[in-house]
Amino acid sequence: MKGFTFKISAEGQKNVFREVLIPEDMNFEDFHFAILDAFEIDAGEMASFYVSDSQWQKNKEITLMDMGATEEGKNTALMQDTLVCNHASKFKDRMLYVYDFLFCKDFKLELIAVEAHSDGIPMLLNSEGQYTSSNSQVNDLENLMLEGFEQNEEFQPKKEKKVTSPHELSKKEVKETDDFEEFNHYFNEDIEDPDNPQFENIDDLDL
Repeated sequence: MKGFTFKISAEGQKNVFREVLIPEDMNFEDFHFAILDAFEIDAGEMASFYVSDSQWQKNKEITLMDMGATEEGKNTALMQDTLVCNHASKFKDRMLYVYDFLFCKDFKLELIAVEAHSDGIPMLLNSEGQYTSSNSQVNDLENLMLEGFEQNEEFQPKKEKKVTSPHELSKKEVKETDDFEEFNHYFNEDIEDPDNPQFENIDDLDL
């Protein structure tokens, strides 16, 4: 059985690549998981391969799941139903691989060798550079969303209003009544009203 060796380069990360040998009868779904393993990326997100020309232009799309017709009205192929050898079998054939459409991880795939491969399983032949995942992008997005949430006045915590209990209210009313009576007593005691004089006894009356 023949085997294909692909050089898989991480876009945007200088000198970060893996060389993976796969059997000629491997489908794209198995190749997808082989790439994730080679770069130590967790599975679980959407992904697509794109058949490419020599200028790295995207052509036919091969998807992990059925996404229906494209904007151009073309149906995409499924990874599990498509063999890699049907789209890359000659030296220097190129493809693109995109993983996680929200925080895209882009890779360039180039066929660099065709040789005998008897094991029938993918093999990591060479690993260069430390691949950096886009977790920092996720954290930046979470921080941005949290900051916007905190700045929204609608979500600002409202000051609690003190609720006066009936007992406290009655105490307040009694105090106000006492204050009024004390003021009234003081007013009547210290200020004489000419229209309503106060007399203690008849001897005080000026006849």
